[in-house]
Amino acid sequence: MKSSFLLFSAAVIGSAFVASPALAEEKDGQGWYGTAGIGFVAPNNPTGDECQMILASNVCVDYDFSFDTGLSGEIGVGYDFGQFRIEGTYVRNNTSMNNISTDGSVDNVKYATFSTDVNDGNANLNSFMVNGYIDFDTKSKFVPYLGGGIGYTNVNFSSYNVKVSGYEVESGEGSANTFGYQAKAGISYLASDNIDIFGEATFFGTTGFSIETANVDGVTSWGARGGVRYRF
Repeated sequence: MKSSFLLFSAAVIGSAFVASPALAEEKDGQGWYGTAGIGFVAPNNPTGDECQMILASNVCVDYDFSFDTGLSGEIGVGYDFGQFRIEGTYVRNNTSMNNISTDGSVDNVKYATFSTDVNDGNANLNSFMVNGYIDFDTKSKFVPYLGGGIGYTNVNFSSYNVKVSGYEVESGEGSANTFGYQAKAGISYLASDNIDIFGEATFFGTTGFSIETANVDGVTSWGARGGVRYRF
């Protein structure tokens, strides 16, 4: 699934850059615009693992993280060619961890499993994206579109508290830089010559990353945003 979204995003962006000037001239609304949107993000549960040598034994822990639904926002600037658009945007996704499940093993022999609620565990993803879109002309004020983007993402996990065997344990905090990607499907309403109002469904993901000695698989999420474009 991840590969399909990456290929889709790359194809859309490539189409935007090679858009025919003749085709662009057939549609009004060409030029620069600003865009801003806000909505929600619902992360899928990422997994991770961590292994260390302790007293000549290979001790490993496998993690399953569970996150709450959080807030998502995107702001940036773009250029409309008529049928194709390109954008540079900043995306911020905020969520919080609510549960963590672990399996522990020593030299590949499983020895412990526990699941516990998490207190004060926040996760923030800050991304800088290059996006491309295809607009479908319906000869009306309603314009459906498909889009996707790729870019750089910084993942930041705060410290969090869990209870293990009756003891309160606080994790360390950490961050990592990784590759981010997104895909969108939405519809715009052409409210005026200068203002578009839009709503869109989103899929956002990252590749895997490491924080200190822990390896975390890519974080993915579904969501939705509503927003406004202002044409200069």
